[in-house]
Amino acid sequence: MRPSYLLAALALTTFACADPVEGRWRSDTELSCGAGETDRIEFEVLGDLSGEGGVCSCDFDFTIEPRGDDRYRFDIDFDGPCLADDGKYDCDLERDGQRLDCNTLGDFDYDAD
Repeated sequence: MRPSYLLAALALTTFACADPVEGRWRSDTELSCGAGETDRIEFEVLGDLSGEGGVCSCDFDFTIEPRGDDRYRFDIDFDGPCLADDGKYDCDLERDGQRLDCNTLGDFDYDAD
């Protein structure tokens, strides 16, 4: 196989194998930031199943471990004045990959924008 065809095949295979949790996510409810301000949690999952996000003045980064059957474990490190604790949180991918149900952390919709 020619090198150019090999590279094209490798690129196509890599693209086709993207994990369904990759992308930008946004909470479906607003949280109070204090002083009458609200915000939504937003985060992005990268191809290596790591990512970062934020809400109000709270930033966080994370890694994800797939647990099978559309289930993921997020290992999150929060930084700043956050209302959640560092730790591992289980999330279920629902609605054909358009929603993450993360129990105590909330529900998140896929942000196609």
